[in-house]
Amino acid sequence: MRAAVTKDSSSEASRLRAQLAALEDQRRALNARLSVQVAGQGESVRPAATADSGILKGIFVGERPSSPDGQLECLRRVLAWRTRALPLRGIDSRTHDSRSIVSLFVPLMTDLALPEGVAKRALLEAERGIQVTYPTLDPNSERILDRDRARSLGALEAIYLRRSLVILGEAGSGKSTLLAFLAHALATGDRTALPGWPETEWSCIPVLLRLRDFSAWLAARDTAEQSAEQLVWGFLRHELTDRNLGFVCLHSKRRSTRAVL
Repeated sequence: MRAAVTKDSSSEASRLRAQLAALEDQRRALNARLSVQVAGQGESVRPAATADSGILKGIFVGERPSSPDGQLECLRRVLAWRTRALPLRGIDSRTHDSRSIVSLFVPLMTDLALPEGVAKRALLEAERGIQVTYPTLDPNSERILDRDRARSLGALEAIYLRRSLVILGEAGSGKSTLLAFLAHALATGDRTALPGWPETEWSCIPVLLRLRDFSAWLAARDTAEQSAEQLVWGFLRHELTDRNLGFVCLHSKRRSTRAVL
């Protein structure tokens, strides 16, 4: 028994095929433009971290410093190397398969919004190192109805204001890139990349903990009698050892190190 194909359904199918063809042409054109722009930047976007002779494929191979500050600097150098570049999947680049994350990072916006005056005041206080409690609206009060007077917060601005934050978004929306950019800027001390970062927190050590790696590490161990804090520290020690940074001490009774996880 054959399904009947009406003139309307045939016309709709033709229209959809034409739209798909047009979208495919746009995709190819955009891809070609981006490839030309990236290739045209040439050596200017080659990450400087690749010149670090003390790091080989993310592994520290240099001389081990004896001072605690020197050891933490080694950790920063390795993290800067790991987060230095962004793979460009799907883009034809004959010279490189990745580019500087600082050059390609696109600031993300969030669905958080505050009145312009409140946002400006809170961000200024955060930059000065003043502890800021993120302004919240009373759920029983009216929402901001005049969107022209409200300001949407960027993802980095939300991080400045909220020390604990969960970022949600579709796959490929830039969540991992955002965290890598933040870690790279803190590891290299790039103040131009984070103009609003609290002045008192530039000495913090960025710690990039990938949950999929943490989950795989946990699955291979008996974790019944360990607290969550013990497990996190155990995984961080494992990560340091894997990168030949086992000599770095992040936590001890005699020394306290502030970190951004």
